[in-house]
Amino acid sequence: MNKLKKVALTVMAKNLSEEEIKGLKTTFNNIDTDKTGTVTPEEHKRGLTTLGSKADVDGNGTIDIEEFISATLDRFKLDQDEQVRLAFQHFDKDNDGLITRDELEIAMKDCGVGDKDSIKQMTSEVDANNIS
Repeated sequence: MNKLKKVALTVMAKNLSEEEIKGLKTTFNNIDTDKTGTVTPEEHKRGLTTLGSKADVDGNGTIDIEEFISATLDRFKLDQDEQVRLAFQHFDKDNDGLITRDELEIAMKDCGVGDKDSIKQMTSEVDANNIS
């Protein structure tokens, strides 16, 4: 999963209701065996083998509840129009219907991930018409 998708899923995860994530929180809490509120690599290996990918978006070596939800959200909620619209709006700061490199940088910083080089790389991966 590319970094832009990971950040978009993180934004979507933050906008879900408690009811929508109740089951995911239960799963997360079962994996978080030391009850610290984060999942260590050892807990990840034991409990997230079926997840199939790293969910540590901010690269701090642990997975918090928002990262966990965003990683699993991909399978449960990605196709819901409202969540996608909210995620797009998070990136489209000036509401012009386009996401510029500057807006992407702001949104990435809001989520605590990305630097100018990684943002430039992400933009080139997803900017099909090379206008940003």
